[in-house]
Amino acid sequence: MTQERENDPIASRLAAGVQEALRGWQPALTEPRARVVTLPDGTEAIQVRLELGLLQMSVTGRPDGIRFGEFETLLEATLAEGGSHPNAREGVGGHSALASRLRIESAQFQRRAEAWLEARLPERAVADADLALRSLGGAARIAFAAEDRIALDAISSARFPLTALRVRAEAAALLAAGLGERVRQSIDAGLERLRVVARDASLGAPFELLSEVLLLSAMRDNLVPKLPGSARTELESRLRAAVLSENYELAAILRDELRMS
Repeated sequence: MTQERENDPIASRLAAGVQEALRGWQPALTEPRARVVTLPDGTEAIQVRLELGLLQMSVTGRPDGIRFGEFETLLEATLAEGGSHPNAREGVGGHSALASRLRIESAQFQRRAEAWLEARLPERAVADADLALRSLGGAARIAFAAEDRIALDAISSARFPLTALRVRAEAAALLAAGLGERVRQSIDAGLERLRVVARDASLGAPFELLSEVLLLSAMRDNLVPKLPGSARTELESRLRAAVLSENYELAAILRDELRMS
């Protein structure tokens, strides 16, 4: 099985709108920094505005557009080969390399999930977070079979922020669907899953003080159906403070709560 990189069509599609976006898209700090665009050939891409440029990803398959023969992802190709891939048949070193490539694939899906959240498309963020977790799980199985302790430690550390992203995406999807009454329960269940994941990783801080836990706890505790004037003013003040401190994840949550109030 060979890896197929459609360099010319994918590169031309994904690069087509970049220069135009850099010139014409300057979102304010409180505005979404991700958007879905239609490229000149009619295909879609998701763009993330960065300080010094632009990140543009395919909206289907892998974010980088690479295919693996008939398969859209390396994980699918690996599973089709019975848990291995032809490029990894050179023994332990080959399997460690495959585990590393699956970790990279997972990171790509994680990055696109974050972009979907920023673009206010949380259901798509949930789907990509699930794909990222699957690729990371595949990497863990291969690293375990290869007895690669270093890779397993790295995978364990990567699983925590990815699981937190999955919890946040699910909560945002429930809010977007008008199911706010289920969000608190969803976040509480997610925090319990995170506690289990944290036990397997060396995170260097008490669970309650981890940034992902603080973020999810703030999201849960700030859920209110309708805000009186004083509470709205407080939220606006917290939003300004979050932006000034460059805590954009919390700012995005507070901004969405204000819009729903």
